[in-house]
Amino acid sequence: MKNSEIIEVKLRNLTFIVIFGFVITLALIIGLYVKDGKTDRGTTDTTGNNTTDTSENYDVSKMNEVSVSEAVKLFDEKGTSILYIGRSNCSHCVETVPVLNEVQEELGYTTQYLDLGKLMQENYYYDEDDKETKLNWAGVQKEIKPLTDLITVEGKANDEEGKIGELFYNRGFTPVVVIIKDGKNVDGFIGYKNKDALTELVKKYL
Repeated sequence: MKNSEIIEVKLRNLTFIVIFGFVITLALIIGLYVKDGKTDRGTTDTTGNNTTDTSENYDVSKMNEVSVSEAVKLFDEKGTSILYIGRSNCSHCVETVPVLNEVQEELGYTTQYLDLGKLMQENYYYDEDDKETKLNWAGVQKEIKPLTDLITVEGKANDEEGKIGELFYNRGFTPVVVIIKDGKNVDGFIGYKNKDALTELVKKYL
């Protein structure tokens, strides 16, 4: 075999090795990026740009919708209640709802649902100076305060830590899941949990 042919073969082999290494590296990076764990992840707040209505994929028909006052009354009841606070134009809520539906069906309870979207809708106004529609979050806060004062367990949303009720009150982080047992807020979280993690959590209190 001529020297030129040997060099050509070596170059082809080297090219193959480089391409193969690149593909493997890319696959590993993608795998790490999409890996799903049991920790909280994914929240949306009222200051975000997530305003797309995704209600077609937001099936809360198997839940029991409650008002703020009805949610507050859950703290007067015996037994365990699972309260979910969310809205249809929050992509992380859309991701969470199917998990909530699966877990409630398997464990035999009904999730109580507070629609933050409706409360927000009632508090939009048109700003004449800026010529745009804005949210009066202070108006929403006035309505939810009797409830958020009762949600006292610690949680985390993005990089903020504190009582879940306060985090939700201050920024409107969603989705929120609150576990109430015999009149007390015993657990809860802000963000997304996968099915196994949510099942494990809820089972502790049923």
